[in-house]
Amino acid sequence: MSTHRRINNKGFTLVELIVVLVILAILAAILIPALIGYIDRAKDEEDVIVAKSCLTAAQAGITELYGKNGGEIAAGDSIIPSAKVIANGNQDIDASGTDFAKDVFKTADLTGNEPYLLMVGVGSNATGASSTSHSKYTVYYVCYVREAKSRPQYFYCGTWTDINPRKGESNKLIDKNNVIQLDEYKGTKLQYILLSNKTGKNFKDGAFWTLLKGLS
Repeated sequence: MSTHRRINNKGFTLVELIVVLVILAILAAILIPALIGYIDRAKDEEDVIVAKSCLTAAQAGITELYGKNGGEIAAGDSIIPSAKVIANGNQDIDASGTDFAKDVFKTADLTGNEPYLLMVGVGSNATGASSTSHSKYTVYYVCYVREAKSRPQYFYCGTWTDINPRKGESNKLIDKNNVIQLDEYKGTKLQYILLSNKTGKNFKDGAFWTLLKGLS
């Protein structure tokens, strides 16, 4: 006598499948934003690490200038062409592509992969500024943007932040005359040095400063 085993081929019902899909959709709605936020934070942390390396290298190069000739920059200095303007007035320097910029990116292991924008700010002795000889060779400000759509990272008077110190009219920390508003450094006028600039704009282009103020 043969025995036949009954096989249950019953599958999921349409209602059960819909319930599972709804649950998966709810989980995705909860988890995906959290995952994206985690990825963004990881990218920001990596950007800060790289930006710190750029700051260290830039400060080292500027300190080297300070050590020459009793603190005065020698005429024709090869580290930053026209670098003597650091001592003689608030004339911002486009140093992108110079040996100085190349050394910064080599130290930060970014050779061939320079950021969208890297700009540092040192003190100036322009008319009306309260900068000292020491402050002219101290980096107070950094703006680092890895890619055009990346969140900018800023170094401002000893602190790293993703808040643009130039943005806003009533609460910005650097005013329209590029003077620091923070109490400890208040009155120090900044002179900028561009080390990498892929914006398609330059210091003499008003659109560059508009772009810089709008970064967030």
